[in-house]
Amino acid sequence: MPYLYILECADGSYYTGSTTDLERRLWEHQNGQGAKHTAKRLPVKLVYCDECDRIDDVFFREKQIQGWSRKKKQALIAGDSNQLHRLAVCRNETHCRNVLAGFGDGGRRGQSAVPFDSAQGTAFDGVYPRMGAQGAELKGTESKRTGGIFRSQDCTLRLHSGNNPKPLLPLAIIALTAGGKKLAARLADQLQAEVVDPQPQGLALTLAAAWPAYQGFILIMAAGIAVRTIAPLLNDKRSDPGVVVMDEAGRFAVSLLAGHLGGANALARQVAAITGGQAVITTASDSLGLTAIDLWARYHGLVLVQGSLTAASATLVNTGRIKVFIDLPGTLPPDFVVVADPDQAELIISNRLPPAGSSQTILCPKNLAMGIGCNRGTTAEQIEKAARATCRQHGFLFQAVGRLASIDLKQDEYGLLQFAAAHGLDLQWYHADLLNTVPGVTSSAAVMKATGAKAVAEPAALLVAQTDTLLIRKTKWKDVTIALAQIATRLTGEYQ
Repeated sequence: MPYLYILECADGSYYTGSTTDLERRLWEHQNGQGAKHTAKRLPVKLVYCDECDRIDDVFFREKQIQGWSRKKKQALIAGDSNQLHRLAVCRNETHCRNVLAGFGDGGRRGQSAVPFDSAQGTAFDGVYPRMGAQGAELKGTESKRTGGIFRSQDCTLRLHSGNNPKPLLPLAIIALTAGGKKLAARLADQLQAEVVDPQPQGLALTLAAAWPAYQGFILIMAAGIAVRTIAPLLNDKRSDPGVVVMDEAGRFAVSLLAGHLGGANALARQVAAITGGQAVITTASDSLGLTAIDLWARYHGLVLVQGSLTAASATLVNTGRIKVFIDLPGTLPPDFVVVADPDQAELIISNRLPPAGSSQTILCPKNLAMGIGCNRGTTAEQIEKAARATCRQHGFLFQAVGRLASIDLKQDEYGLLQFAAAHGLDLQWYHADLLNTVPGVTSSAAVMKATGAKAVAEPAALLVAQTDTLLIRKTKWKDVTIALAQIATRLTGEYQ
């Protein structure tokens, strides 16, 4: 299991880290083999530890706590939840602006406010610790709360439950008038939403505090008030929550922000159905009955690797169709016109690297399965470089990697876990006995001696892809071996 921990150094400073082997990591820190910060400030003392369910949860909490003030860390160590709450609350407009700008304890939705400071003491090139490829948001699984005793060497320490990150709540409703509050209570009951009272902080501070915590908002107020209030909070269409504005009579439900990816269009229709009002949808594709390319892409798990979906959608809206090159089986929406030459396409759907100088919008399926073998102690950065180089060498997009697999002896390989978490990929583990049943792979006496498996990368890739054909046989790099297989993928015209 992954652990989050805090060390108190000899100079009184705190070091926050994470590991899958707490006892080993403490020994490394205490003997000057941990991070540069602790090596210069010996001796160190473990003052806080928390066990989490998922590796991405522990990385998120590590980055979150590293950005906290000393007082807030001390409150966490002491288990003082009241003090933690007081220190977490935005007390004034200046603090809220700082949080929204990415300073202090907060940071914008889905972004880290502090530089990466790995517990393994490794410097990375910027991909870590973003926990999702393509800016995808972090999974909000709440960490496991424990109250047990951890014993390491000569010390006995209490495991605190901690201030664990919570998943995004589905929907918040904010109303200003008495009539609006009555409508809010009615909607909250039917939508299982939470009514957020803007008093006594006022609307601007209330919405700023709630903005990162919810997937969507219904604002029962004048559209002008809503626009002016949310304007400083906007970040990116891929991460902003959906916002619907309503009048207090419930006659109109206006999809104001993030109509497609944020779900505001669907929410406006749902709310209008409850109130008997009219959903106001202004996105052009919906108004014209055309395919919403961004929703279609998300439905099929496609990621944008080049160009702009806004530009592609504009082409579709302006001409009523879009020329598409695709090398996947299946069917497409009726307004997608398939072309045989990628140079003639306005949208390309493929896992292959585009030619140099191409400018088309490219959507990539996550249909590559990557089998990985690595030496003990290999860093996430080394694995990252090998994985990217393998894809590039054989003409594939790295963003197409959708599954990872290795031998179960590597379940505690920190670099491999960190690499997977950084890209939001699940790792599948296979026992040597199962790997040895896969035919047609390249055997290695050295691998057999070390692991009991005749091979790791190739059979792991085949098993996790559920296929019997390798796309790329094992490619050897320093301390890392990579093999690729393709996951069967079929597109359809559906997306709702």
